[in-house]
This record gives sequence, structure tokens and C-alpha cells, in this order.
Amino acid sequence: MPKAEVTLPEGMTQEEFTKLFGTWNKNRVEGQFKGKATTKAIARLKAAHEPEYKKLYDEEYAKAKAQGVS
Repeated sequence: MPKAEVTLPEGMTQEEFTKLFGTWNKNRVEGQFKGKATTKAIARLKAAHEPEYKKLYDEEYAKAKAQGVS
């Protein structure tokens, strides 16, 4: 396994850093799962309600177009 040296902020212990990094990595992985699930759920919802989605999309597109590009 590759190793790296990290200069810790003043007052931070190696154990605190390891715990913090573990939490960050857990949240990163969880975020990937949530993002994938959200994308697939929205696609299924769109497919199940295509006419309603198209109507709402067209309304929002017209509003955005009327406001212009910013």
C-alpha cells in the first residue's frame, strides 16, 4: 500500500486526522451511491410521467428563455 506524509495542523493528533479522513471518505462513497440513486430515480420518474414532465419542462424553458441567458 502506498504511503504519504502529511503535515498536520497544530494541535491535531494522528488519531484525530485518521478519524477525520475516514469520515470524509465514508461520506464521499455514500455521496456517490446517493448521486447514482437520485439520477436513476429521476429518470424512472420522468419515464413514468412523460407527458406531465414535458409540459412542465416546456413551461420552465419558456420562462428561462424569456429571462435571457445570464
